Amino acid sequence: MKSWRLTFLLVSGLGISQLGNWIYFVAINLAILDLTGSAAAIAGLFMIRPMALLLTNFWSGSIVDRVDVRKLMMLTDIVRGALMVAIPFASSLWTIYGLVFLISLAGSFFGPSQSVYITKLIPESERARFNSILGMSGSGAFLLGPAISGLMIPHWGTDFSIFFNAVTFFVCAALIGLLPSVGKGNVSVVKGACVEEQASVDHRASVQEQASVNHRASVQEQASVNHRASVQEPTPIKEPVPTSSGILPSERRKNTWKLLAADWREVGLFARTAKPFLLIYALFQSSLLIGMAIDSQEATFIKLHLGLSEADYGILLSTTGIGSLAGTFTAALLAKRVSFRWYMGIGTLFTSLFYFLFYVAGGFWLAAIAFIGLGFSFAYAGTGYATYFQKEVPTGVMGRVASASEALQGALQIVLTLLVGLLADKLGLQAVCLTFAGLSVLFGLLLALRMAGNIRSQRDDAFST
Repeated sequence: MKSWRLTFLLVSGLGISQLGNWIYFVAINLAILDLTGSAAAIAGLFMIRPMALLLTNFWSGSIVDRVDVRKLMMLTDIVRGALMVAIPFASSLWTIYGLVFLISLAGSFFGPSQSVYITKLIPESERARFNSILGMSGSGAFLLGPAISGLMIPHWGTDFSIFFNAVTFFVCAALIGLLPSVGKGNVSVVKGACVEEQASVDHRASVQEQASVNHRASVQEQASVNHRASVQEPTPIKEPVPTSSGILPSERRKNTWKLLAADWREVGLFARTAKPFLLIYALFQSSLLIGMAIDSQEATFIKLHLGLSEADYGILLSTTGIGSLAGTFTAALLAKRVSFRWYMGIGTLFTSLFYFLFYVAGGFWLAAIAFIGLGFSFAYAGTGYATYFQKEVPTGVMGRVASASEALQGALQIVLTLLVGLLADKLGLQAVCLTFAGLSVLFGLLLALRMAGNIRSQRDDAFST
């Protein structure tokens, strides 16, 4: 019963925050459009988050792996809520950009912290179902958020919607505060209200003992476990002692850089010893990032090529939420029966296929089918990837690996989005998007084949224990 209480509190907190984010998404776009009347200003808004990730994710993981992640999640929500309150009082575009950038900086700590906290709080046998439930709450937020914002803005304006999002951050922090702490370094498994420290036992075991007992059947599993045994606990960050002038000594600054360099060596060591994971990660992210790049052109395609109105675009966006909600619901129901590898492989392949279908559409109904399929299939892909990442990456370096991953994704997202936009202007939007969608399908197919091979070699590796 208490385990369900923990799940309810965590999903409720994150779900309320996601609902606020979608309400804010509509409001901030309309606010900037009313302020500037410029589509370029809206495009600049979409570039802020990946830039913030690039700036922080090279070092934010080092902090995540050394602090109480529950407290860090609460702190980032409080900071983001406070900054959000200031946006309606901003009178210039650059002031709004600056506040959004600071909100994105704080948010770059939340994602890795969330991954570590979920992995430590939720037992491995229950993570797939939990990720499906969490995904379902996100889909519900995606479905309801824009609609709620659309109802509030005509009556109370965009400022009210932005204030509403600030409140959701504070509510999320309060709900997370009701959850138990999972510690700083060692893996904790929560069963009911009891937290059991297990990492000290795991790390004492030798590489040979772990491989022979736990992973006889899989070379890929051996590489992951060998790395878990070889990764040392991160060195705790000590409180700096300032000089009488209040400035840190140069030696302490040098030690900080050495610490960051050591952390990146740990990430590199994981990458070298987990090559099967790295291949699957590369295939998944390649397909996903290409899809995100062409997704940035969907509004232009709908208005210019399909000749649909802004109201039609809003309806299509809602159909994506319907598909996502249905996908996460069925994924949760099948979590005990179907391997997360099928979720990840087949879900990614069909996501890319529905992107391709959308850009060959000639009217509303085929585009609507593609959007529903996109939401449905990506729900499976996202759940499968989250479970796979939590299973394969040791919690001792999970924050640093997640931060490095997001930094790389942010850089590639910026490059691919700019590339698609430039090529679309020169060669035509539909032709370019179909070409990139075809590449996404290719990567998705390779991933599905790779996952099928893994399942054949590990018949017993499913959601159920």
